[in-house]
Amino acid sequence: MAKFELKNHVFPLPKDYKEDGQVKIGTFSKAHLNLITKEKGDLIDSAKEVIEKALLGTAASKICECGFPVTLAIDKRGKKPEGYTLEVTEDGATVKGYDPAGVFYGAITLSKLIFVVGDEVFLDKAKIKDELTRNSLVNDALVTVEWINHY
Repeated sequence: MAKFELKNHVFPLPKDYKEDGQVKIGTFSKAHLNLITKEKGDLIDSAKEVIEKALLGTAASKICECGFPVTLAIDKRGKKPEGYTLEVTEDGATVKGYDPAGVFYGAITLSKLIFVVGDEVFLDKAKIKDELTRNSLVNDALVTVEWINHY
């Protein structure tokens, strides 16, 4: 299997992260996620949409109760607005934002951890803590390696 490296897929790279292999979430024709949250609001809805679009972009998949569990939650003990923790294990993925924006940014990072090798769909197993201050949004479709190296 090709080695997935967070630094090649997530920008800006979180300050604190640890990778620990991959977890298979299905095949190209059947990879399902179960999105679990009690939180409400526009940013939470956008977070769910980001994850769903990432999954649908890799496979003929869907969000259902039978899928790999992904929990989205707010943890108000966090210190910085827009910060989050994210953990992907064999048992599921958890995004805990310090506020709704943190859940949204954590969902974006989680969406970047979904990848396909051959006919199989995986999530990178990782522990991430991100407390970056975001002054602007970067359209990752426009970011090149040269741009990253320059800035």
